[in-house]
Amino acid sequence: EFERNDAGTDEEPTPVTVFVPLELVPSPVFVDGTPSTPSTDGSVTVVEESSVVQQCMATGQPAPTLTWTKNGVRVQGDSRATIDISGTESSVTSRLTISPASPTDSGSYSCIAQNPIDSLASTQQVNVIKSEAPIINRSLGINVDEGGEIITSVGQPEVYVNESGTVVVECTASGTPSPQTVWFRVDNGMLITADGLIRREASGALRIEMFQGSFAGRYACQAENSVGVDEEAIDIWLAEKPMPIIYPPDRKSG
Repeated sequence: EFERNDAGTDEEPTPVTVFVPLELVPSPVFVDGTPSTPSTDGSVTVVEESSVVQQCMATGQPAPTLTWTKNGVRVQGDSRATIDISGTESSVTSRLTISPASPTDSGSYSCIAQNPIDSLASTQQVNVIKSEAPIINRSLGINVDEGGEIITSVGQPEVYVNESGTVVVECTASGTPSPQTVWFRVDNGMLITADGLIRREASGALRIEMFQGSFAGRYACQAENSVGVDEEAIDIWLAEKPMPIIYPPDRKSG
């Protein structure tokens, strides 16, 4: 409506509504402050007691709202699950933090953005697995490869090596999270590095080349993760007499 007077027409402006399409942008899942790497099926696996953060941002006009669901049920938040929301008139960010995570937190999480015009969702499968202390594989046996190298493992109590010979001692361990292994010499506490005649290989095995009397002694492999530690040692001695190279029955010496 408008009124006419001597000065002209007085007309009320018509409000203009601006619509901006709804967009939803999820962020990577952060585990203990580090972006996670999804598996081939897109799921994220974390170890119990971790801090798990999921976040998404939505933009649009009318302004959207964000909610979280787990397996289709809205997440309300509790002492371990907190939801933080921030934003402006046209965008909003929501962060869901679960800490410490437990196996019961496993599920399909959805961040849902809604306004009066549209609705979008982003879904992420999160698997929380139980932690396990490291266990070193204590397999027994001594083998000699085609090059004459002695190959054994920390499950073997001792091994004798010819002078100038080579010995490889394997050390593998299971556990969750995956344990890290280190080697050290027990008599002096020397940590074995990746260089030199006595070295730790990328596989985690101890390798000693050009064996001599000063190399003889006890060597220990230690496996550690956030749950615990396991350790096993092996005695490596210089053979007083040259040890004959005895190949397994299915191999020939030449």
